[in-house]
Amino acid sequence: MQNENPKTHRSRDRSREGVHLALYAAAFLVGVVVLTWFEIRNDATSGVRETIVAVLGNMESYIVVAAAAIYIGVEGGNMLAERYLQRRYHEGRQDGREEGREEGRQEGRQEGRQEGQRERDAAWTEWYERMVAAQERGEEFREPPPKLRT
Repeated sequence: MQNENPKTHRSRDRSREGVHLALYAAAFLVGVVVLTWFEIRNDATSGVRETIVAVLGNMESYIVVAAAAIYIGVEGGNMLAERYLQRRYHEGRQDGREEGREEGRQEGRQEGRQEGQRERDAAWTEWYERMVAAQERGEEFREPPPKLRT
């Protein structure tokens, strides 16, 4: 996440602004409904005009509190989500490293076995060729086979 594409960063900012706007609109509507219900329920006003004026008068403090709560909620949620995703990203990288190391070890063991078999086969082939050459010359061949050497 360190080498971020600037376009991705701008896109994320626009997305965040859209979330803010949607939440502000929803909070405003909920606030209007709640404050209207409160004013009607308390019967504090006598008419529609007075109810609207009372609701709008109470909206000032509601809007400030709702805006602050939404901003903190969205930005805090974004921060927590980003930290969570970064932690999962790094854990995934670590898991991948460990898995890669284990695969490398297994491949190394396999290659080591194959190389050992080639060396063993080459030693036996050389020994056999020396034995056949000695027999063809009529000489006694006293060299022990490779597996029996120490």
